[in-house]
Amino acid sequence: MATPTSADEARLIVGVDYGTTFTGVAHGHTGSKTVESIQVINSWPGHGNTNEDKTPSQIAYGSGDDFPNGFRWGSDIPIDKNLVRHVWVKLLLNSPSTANDGANMNADPTFANKPTIKPPSGYMALPPGKTAIDVVSDYLSGVYAHTLDRLSQHYGKEYVDVTPIEFVLTVPAIWSDKARNLTKEAAKRAGFASRKDDRIKLVSEPEAAAIYTIKSTFDSTRNASQLQVGDSFVMVDAGGGTVDLITYEVVQTEPELKIAEKVVGSGGNCGSTFIDSHFQELLRKRLAEAGLGSVPLSKRGPGSKLMKEFETVKRAYGSGDPPNTKPRYLTLNVQDNPKAKIEDGEFELSDEEIKETFRPIIDEIIALVSGQITQVYKQGGKVKHILLVGGFGESDYLYKTLSKFAWGPFGQIDVIRPASAWSAVARGAVLWGLQGDLVVDKRRCRRHYGTELLKHFDPMIHSELDAMISTFSGLKMAKNQISWIINRGDNTDSNKRFRLSCVTSFNRGEKLIHTTQLVACDSDEPANNLRDKEVYDLCLLTADLSEVPEREFDECQIGNNTFLRAEFSIEMTFLPADIRFETWFKGKCYGAVRTRY
Repeated sequence: MATPTSADEARLIVGVDYGTTFTGVAHGHTGSKTVESIQVINSWPGHGNTNEDKTPSQIAYGSGDDFPNGFRWGSDIPIDKNLVRHVWVKLLLNSPSTANDGANMNADPTFANKPTIKPPSGYMALPPGKTAIDVVSDYLSGVYAHTLDRLSQHYGKEYVDVTPIEFVLTVPAIWSDKARNLTKEAAKRAGFASRKDDRIKLVSEPEAAAIYTIKSTFDSTRNASQLQVGDSFVMVDAGGGTVDLITYEVVQTEPELKIAEKVVGSGGNCGSTFIDSHFQELLRKRLAEAGLGSVPLSKRGPGSKLMKEFETVKRAYGSGDPPNTKPRYLTLNVQDNPKAKIEDGEFELSDEEIKETFRPIIDEIIALVSGQITQVYKQGGKVKHILLVGGFGESDYLYKTLSKFAWGPFGQIDVIRPASAWSAVARGAVLWGLQGDLVVDKRRCRRHYGTELLKHFDPMIHSELDAMISTFSGLKMAKNQISWIINRGDNTDSNKRFRLSCVTSFNRGEKLIHTTQLVACDSDEPANNLRDKEVYDLCLLTADLSEVPEREFDECQIGNNTFLRAEFSIEMTFLPADIRFETWFKGKCYGAVRTRY
């Protein structure tokens, strides 16, 4: 058992990597902040004596003695062909219909930019009466309870009962702010940070992976010579649903390694789950061409023997020297059909067909990596390494393809896949929690943030569609104009605040509670008008200044009436995967701003 530090300093740090297909949890304590001290939970309900670093992100609902909580999750779901498994639900938190109320579908599409495929039957399906956040919180409640149990076994229940736990949840860097907020809300509903003094923080998946990789691979006592000040490397976190990329530049090697985001990160919904989608499409077409009717979901859907065997094929594809190029045979217990290449209840899958299920996804990842390299090149830099982590990052086929690829004027670039690549994100989340914001020096803002602004109407600039007459001044004004507070690509760090200036008038005796709509834009260049389709409402900010004495406000005259006038600011601080909003008035902070996404 680990030896705890003194009670007033001790904290447990738990990294939670809730993924589209698998979930991993790692933990450490403040008594030791080394890579080697981090432990990964590898014993999960339903696994028996088999140790696995992750458990499936699946849930099934039921009743009776077999479902004491109303559901079973992960590997603990019973094998029952009539039981509906809910998988890939994480993607629904950031789907076009969920993120930004569907207003900006091209910014974070799941299948919106994939016209040739669609979600396979049975995937991304919700049970009647439940929303995506309901299902995610149910699943995470199982993860939370099991995590507390494993922590108690490792550190001792008495120690865990009195020691604050900091949960560091990882989220895709490409996700919308709303999706990140939904993830945090789901975790709170599941019980995370429900104990006194426990708390939740968010960090992006590629940043967590980068911290683990540089600490485990480029430690100053081992391979420091591989990274020099000015070197850049592309961090590729290839998971089940998303692939996230951030390019970092080394800004310091001594006494500690520090990195900064070199260019704006990128990513897409091109994880290994989309290989499953292409396989399902191949299956559908071949069965249709052979004239076979619909195959029951229990034989081809989530949890079926067919998909379990395809998962094994997918993981092993491209391994070996030379790699296996013979056909694979997957169990599909339907009638034999030579045209469909089904014999003895087995579905024949050629090597070329397997490669074709990978090809569109690999092409998408190559395009993303190439985009990062090109941006660095335009800034006069050069990418020295590509660091590959994540569940899909374990794929030998992906690793070999990236290693052999010629990246324009750079030629081939060294691809590094660290040990424990599958659990790198969870381990990195613990390191981030233990060491604070010490490794990543600067981040690049992913989108433009702003708010509506009234301007004096200029017929040379403004449209009559935006014209209005001010009820206060009687002047012709232009509405729907935007004041951008921070722009995509700007440097952010946790010590810098961005100010949204607010001015409002109110009656004496009123409590000043002011609401402001924050808007965003994901384009390279921001739009200037709220009516532009690239601009979307992000969240409603509510600043509460009701505790400020009236004598602190100035009087103003509007017409024949006297009002109180308040000039204050809502200040935004960009955290690794979250935004903190605070109300400031005359140099004093009046607390957090309420947000409603």
